[in-house]
Amino acid sequence: MNPKTLGSSAVTAIHTQSLGEGEIGDKLERVAELWLRTHTVRTRESYRPIITRFIVFLRSDGLSFESLSAARLIDYVETEIALRRKSAAGKAHLIAVLKSFFKFSFRAGVVTRDYGVILKAPKVPSMTHVRILDEGQMAKVLVESASDARLNLLTHLLYYAGLRVSEVSQLRWKDVKIYPKKAFLEILGKGEKTRIVLLHIKCVKILKAIRQKAKPKSEVYVVSGKIKPLSRVHIFRLIQELGRSLEIPKLSPHWFRHSHATHALENGCHLHLLQATLGHSSISTTGRYLHVRPTDSSSTFLE
Repeated sequence: MNPKTLGSSAVTAIHTQSLGEGEIGDKLERVAELWLRTHTVRTRESYRPIITRFIVFLRSDGLSFESLSAARLIDYVETEIALRRKSAAGKAHLIAVLKSFFKFSFRAGVVTRDYGVILKAPKVPSMTHVRILDEGQMAKVLVESASDARLNLLTHLLYYAGLRVSEVSQLRWKDVKIYPKKAFLEILGKGEKTRIVLLHIKCVKILKAIRQKAKPKSEVYVVSGKIKPLSRVHIFRLIQELGRSLEIPKLSPHWFRHSHATHALENGCHLHLLQATLGHSSISTTGRYLHVRPTDSSSTFLE
């Protein structure tokens, strides 16, 4: 089901219910569950603890959502940040989650104002530039991974297809379409959006060899080779071990995606094509890679 459609339905459903003050605690929990259902499973896992702690805070202080003051909300957020969120990114994530929930609650009619406008998220400095391998480094990573067939497949899909770790984990053979001269992946990406990715010839050769040898069934997961996928944690560990062997201690799956985007742009890929391949909902997200290692500038057009 489309999350946006569900969100609209959820708001309509809540509007038809009574909002008596005695029920506000239970009502808030129901709203939280409906709000969480508008997000993907992975996002829910990240958001649920934050919202659960907020509801516990309201109850422990004997507050209703509607009676929450701006000063008390800011005090709560500052306490949460002091206890759990040390980095700017962590602070920004906490505030973004609360702002999203508050906006949803306001639209649902649970509260008469959007508390999210009270909160201001800190600016998070971009770290993309330090998470990119140059093409020579990436070549060494891919060569090093060749000693293990599964790791070799994993690194090639992460780099050449630009997949997110969740996407490569959930990829099944039914999602791989191999033809005589081309091959495609059908990816269910972020926000439950489907996209088609044309595969690089190096990935095609690896996949053809595996399919010819193992003859996997359509429901088998591509990277694990089993009916159970490799977990995101397992994939992170495989990539981290690979990085350590090459003295790249912080190597992670997302570095491959960052490197894919940067190298493609440097080699002349059109921004909109990169956006479609990576599955970015906004061109502005893709556009960040233009500023990582710029190869041109308006200054070159000046006398």
